[in-house]
Amino acid sequence: MNSTNPYPKKSRKGIYAIIIVAVAIIAAIWIWKEMQLRSLKKELAKHAVEMEHQFTQQMLEIQSQDLRSIIKPLVWAVRSEMVKNNLADIDFYINELVKDKGFQFILITDDKDIIISSTNKKWEGSPFEVIGISSDLSSDSIIINLSNNNFYLASAPIMGFNNRLGTLLIKYAIQPLIFEVKE
Repeated sequence: MNSTNPYPKKSRKGIYAIIIVAVAIIAAIWIWKEMQLRSLKKELAKHAVEMEHQFTQQMLEIQSQDLRSIIKPLVWAVRSEMVKNNLADIDFYINELVKDKGFQFILITDDKDIIISSTNKKWEGSPFEVIGISSDLSSDSIIINLSNNNFYLASAPIMGFNNRLGTLLIKYAIQPLIFEVKE
């Protein structure tokens, strides 16, 4: 019985070699594409972090500008009532405003840095230092400082016609920014 093999040994070796080369090429392409994908993911993650940082800075700036926009008319209203020596209306203004989201406390000092009106009634009549926050109460302009990326501390002078009547101080909690990165 003579069997004839349609694939002689030499041609089998050639087929095996082609299969091995094909598998090696496919593996090399797969590894190369995987490396490209990892690189792209790293670059995308880096870009996402940069955009998140940029967005956070812009949102903090917007919140600071919003706070400044609230302070100016409040100072004008408080000034008007201080000139009339009407502390009841001042108390009403600040107590209504502190009910809004983000406001921690609002206080007003006189020209001697004694707290004359506050949303925390324990502080009234006390020197400003009793609250334990350092702030420039002698500045002639609105100052808004960011503390620990948690809250703003804003102070604004309350000016009379030719003298300083006092200072408005607001502690405002930063509204949290929530980011979701979807993969």
